[in-house]
Amino acid sequence: MWKTSTIDEICNIEYGTRVVRRKDSGTVYPVYGGGGETFFIDKTNRQDRVVISRFAMSEQCTRFVKDKFFLNDSGLTLSPKTKDLSQGFLDKTILSLNSTIYQLGRGTAQRNLSMKNFRLLKITYPTSVEKQQQIVAKLEAAFAEIDKSISLNNKKLEAATTVTSKILPDLLDRYDSKFISSPLGSLFKVSSGKFLPKNKMNSEGNIKVYGGNGIAGNHNDFNLDGKNVLIGRVGAYCGNVHYVNEKIWLTDNAMYTHSYKYDFNLKFLSLILSSINMRSFARHAAQPVISFSSIKDLKIRFPESVDEQSQIVNAFEKIENNLHKLRINYKKQKQSFEALKSSILTQEIQNKAA
Repeated sequence: MWKTSTIDEICNIEYGTRVVRRKDSGTVYPVYGGGGETFFIDKTNRQDRVVISRFAMSEQCTRFVKDKFFLNDSGLTLSPKTKDLSQGFLDKTILSLNSTIYQLGRGTAQRNLSMKNFRLLKITYPTSVEKQQQIVAKLEAAFAEIDKSISLNNKKLEAATTVTSKILPDLLDRYDSKFISSPLGSLFKVSSGKFLPKNKMNSEGNIKVYGGNGIAGNHNDFNLDGKNVLIGRVGAYCGNVHYVNEKIWLTDNAMYTHSYKYDFNLKFLSLILSSINMRSFARHAAQPVISFSSIKDLKIRFPESVDEQSQIVNAFEKIENNLHKLRINYKKQKQSFEALKSSILTQEIQNKAA
């Protein structure tokens, strides 16, 4: 026999607590909100619960968090008001209602949970706690097998991602011709772009605007044309490198290379520069910043022959293209595993409750 009650009737609604990140907050327990894990602190207020998003809801607005954690005020959890409903079954039910809860969100700029409608949301459960426990045990056994597959898939995805950094050195080692090893400052010069405030950008323009973190918007005018290597100068991703071959607007948060001492295939140069962790040389003020003076002594090793540089680029792109296909495949597999878990939840709880 199954029974139906509203969340307000059967559950305690437990809101999270606002917390501010501090340098001395500690690194023991993860802080979770409606959007997932944020940072770590040295205290906890929840353990083994499903977190429900209150603000800025995404399509995944419910998630189970294992072990101890701290819940901030952008999320909430539920606990049973009665012994007739087990915590485990309640958590599984809430996870199965993810898409329903997402539809209770209101707002355009930011989707926030309507607490009035959430309180009226109905959940159905067996009147026997023993039956609830049997269903939970069955689900957890099935999920354990699926999680093994997800874990293995994640390891494959990580391997396909990290192997990229090893490709270039391996390709360079295949050549026995003349190599040059020299600091950046003796290979080329750099210049910064020109300041462009956001309110002067033109979203309808077809010219890409590059800043310190990459593409920052569009414009209807350009200040750089042709083949160029760009280096982010200011921002969270300063030190990132882009090869472009088009008209762009480069802001003063980035710089470009020019006045080369040697002939370069610029795609090759961008690969070599990308392999250097230039961000580690950033000054940390309001925003991380690198300057050419801070990286000019970094050495790179490259074949003098532009033909060999081009061969390395072609080989790199073929390998990277195959790796990209692998990463897409692994991500699709992960989505399939998550969809399978959702389907099993629906089958065991929602369909049987109908």
